[in-house]
Amino acid sequence: MESRRGRGRRVRQSDGEPGLGEATLVDGEWSGDCIVEYMRAGEVVGVVGVNRTKDLMGYRKSIGHES
Repeated sequence: MESRRGRGRRVRQSDGEPGLGEATLVDGEWSGDCIVEYMRAGEVVGVVGVNRTKDLMGYRKSIGHES
């Protein structure tokens, strides 16, 4: 898949512990650029951004809180 930057590279950045929760797409599309929150027992435990590094900052604040 080609990124918005046209280099064919997908940049993934994460915070928290995504491996501990279930994925919920919160913005974008599964097949493209997106933000995914990972939930466990009603709490955000991690977040991953694909080609959305700048947008990820706001979602990081939700880690450790109920969503």
